[in-house]
Amino acid sequence: MFHFIKTTGIAAGLSKKDITESATKDTDDLLERGGDPIKEYVILKKIADYVGQAIKRIEPAAIDEYEKYGEKSVRFNSNTEIIFREGHDVYDYSEDQLVCELTDQLALRKKELKMIALSSVERYDQDGVQIYGAKVKNATKSSLVIKY
Repeated sequence: MFHFIKTTGIAAGLSKKDITESATKDTDDLLERGGDPIKEYVILKKIADYVGQAIKRIEPAAIDEYEKYGEKSVRFNSNTEIIFREGHDVYDYSEDQLVCELTDQLALRKKELKMIALSSVERYDQDGVQIYGAKVKNATKSSLVIKY
């Protein structure tokens, strides 16, 4: 086990509920005692980066070990199940002229619909039919970017 993970007190037997409750309690405690949320945020982002990189490096060995079980799903402990998902090919359509043309047309149409949505000007197509602007499907949330 990694030294870093050991020192954080995270155990393999924790449930998702345990992790959520612990994270909620810890952040509530920090905010109640007047801790520095920016400093803690930076630390947590770096921990997330560390964990992400460690996962990428250890995953191939974990998959090799998992394949020894010969099953699609294995119970790891009382509250953790491991499910193997087979990788698949991802196709590249960039060599097809029609796909490229349609992709470009779609990008232009999306740009036009966004522009109409952001302006107060009515637009009509060549047949005189009104073109309505795109509607907001959802909004991204504000966030902090940590560079190091």
